[in-house]
Amino acid sequence: MERMGGESPPYFVYKYQWNGMLAGESSFTTSFGETIVLDYPCWTYYVSYSDKLYDSTTPGRFLIVKESNGTLMEIKSNGTLPVIDIDLIYKSGWSIWKGIPTGCDCADELYYYPYGKGKTFLDHLFINNRLIIGFDKQAQDEEITDYLNQTGFFKTVVSGDFRRNSISYRCLYVTTTEAKTCSQLKEIIRTLEKSPLVAYAHLAIGTDYQYYTDEFLVILTYGTDLSDLNVVMQETNTKMVGVQDDGYIISADKNSKGDALQMANYFYETGKFLGAKPNFRGIVVAF
Repeated sequence: MERMGGESPPYFVYKYQWNGMLAGESSFTTSFGETIVLDYPCWTYYVSYSDKLYDSTTPGRFLIVKESNGTLMEIKSNGTLPVIDIDLIYKSGWSIWKGIPTGCDCADELYYYPYGKGKTFLDHLFINNRLIIGFDKQAQDEEITDYLNQTGFFKTVVSGDFRRNSISYRCLYVTTTEAKTCSQLKEIIRTLEKSPLVAYAHLAIGTDYQYYTDEFLVILTYGTDLSDLNVVMQETNTKMVGVQDDGYIISADKNSKGDALQMANYFYETGKFLGAKPNFRGIVVAF
C-alpha cells in the first residue's frame, strides 16, 4: 500500500495470490502467454493503469513481494491482465483498489457499511459516463427510449437494453455522450426525475459485474420487531418490497429521502439496525 501510494492514479491493483504462493516452484500466466515462475513464498499483485475494472486493453506490471523480508520485485508485462477466474476473485477475497477516477468530485458521499466492517468508500468504483435509471414496469420500451434519446444526454438508446431489473422497476444502464463530473451527472439526474416515466435515477457505482438499483437490504438487530423499521420507512418515504435471508428488501425512488445508497447509510446510521447496505446485483466485489 505504501509503494502504490506514490503512484499517480488512476490504477487498479489485483491481489493475485490471497495467502501467498506455496513454498516451492509456483507459476502463473498472463493473457498473452507470459509465464512467471517463482521458487519462494510470496504475495503477487498485478497493477493495471486504467480507470476501468478488468480493462484488458491497458498494460501493467507485477509486484512480487517476498514473504520472508518484504523485498519487492517489479516485472513489466508485455500483455495486459493475467488470466483471471472472475468467480475465484469473489470467492477468495482478492484486494482491489485504485485512485479516484477523474470527475469524482463527490467522493465523500460514496460509501456504505459492509456487515462486520467499517465504513467503505466506493469512490474508486464511480463511473463517470454512466447512469442507472429505473422505470415503471408498465412503461413501454418505445416511449422510454424515445424520451431518453430526446434528452440529448445519452448515446443512442435502443429497445432491448432493459436487462437490469429490480423487484419494483425496470432498470436501464445508460451511457452519456461524454464523461461527466459527479456534480454534472447529478444535474442530469435532477432533470430526468422530473419526467413521469422515471421512477428514479442515480450514479453508476460498480462495474458490469456489480451495480445497485433502487433496493437496499436492512437486517434487524437480534430480538427486535418491525416497529423501528416501519417508523424509519415512513420517515424516509421508502417501502418494503421483499424478504431476503434474514433481512428486508427496501425500495427508494425519486420521492424518497435519497437513493438506495444514501438510504442504506441513513438506516444504518440511525443505530437501530444490525446492518443496511445497497442490494448489489451481479457479482459483488469483496472489499
